[in-house]
Amino acid sequence: VRLVMIYDDWLQDAVAPEWRKLGELWLDNVPAAFLGDQVVAFYAPNADDVPDLVNLLRLWEVDLPESARFEYEATVE
Repeated sequence: VRLVMIYDDWLQDAVAPEWRKLGELWLDNVPAAFLGDQVVAFYAPNADDVPDLVNLLRLWEVDLPESARFEYEATVE
């Protein structure tokens, strides 16, 4: 697995110490019935994958709807 997406509020204890947090997907104005939380955290289990994953996220984020935004961790920008 190269990318992990989780709700930190639910599974923060499941994050291994070596995982690198890439950022968070924030979902605004989405009915809560469809979500476990308004924020989804993205992690790279392998630090070697971080540059490639950040490049892929930058391509992906341009197509996010107006009600969503991706905020990168300062350590990966």
